[in-house]
Amino acid sequence: MRLETICWGPFEENTYLYGDERECILLDPGAPWSELAGPVAGRKVRAILVTHSHLDHIYGVDEARDATGAPVLAPRGEERGFEDPERNLSAFFGMPMTRRPADSVVEEGYRLKIGGTVLEVVAVPGHSPAHVIWLGRDFAFSGDTVFAGSIGRTDLPFSDSALLLRSIREKILALPDETALYPGHGPRTTVGTERRFNPFLGAV
Repeated sequence: MRLETICWGPFEENTYLYGDERECILLDPGAPWSELAGPVAGRKVRAILVTHSHLDHIYGVDEARDATGAPVLAPRGEERGFEDPERNLSAFFGMPMTRRPADSVVEEGYRLKIGGTVLEVVAVPGHSPAHVIWLGRDFAFSGDTVFAGSIGRTDLPFSDSALLLRSIREKILALPDETALYPGHGPRTTVGTERRFNPFLGAV
């Protein structure tokens, strides 16, 4: 299994491809299909997974769905963001946009198998009302919860700083230190690194 990162756009959002030479998943397709077509070429996309429905994480979702035929899986509570520019924050940033509804809504505990890997939905709200991470055996696609040396913004509509810190403490810092975190922005990090050095987590 291999992991590829496509960083694109003014928000420098990370779209992830994870799989083998035959099939893969797309996670948080913030990039347009023109950026994703090359890395995906020759592989079946099993599913398009979303951590939350902010504009920079779903910008390319309809193009990716149309090009691959893969279903879009969104967390319950985030699905409104596909159709509501206020919820997906595109109106907040002066670029209102909508996307077609997700094909399926998932909740904490939902599992998806890709190759020999099982990805499990874990609820980590705060940056957005129903944000999730997709957790593998020793890694997680952590969206906009924890970054290398930072955490997700909570000065945005529908965000909650106390809830985010509680979610990080109870769900992410509870993972083993060696767990790799692949965030929505910036480089890979680990739970242990953020536990020790992240200045925003001293209170948790």
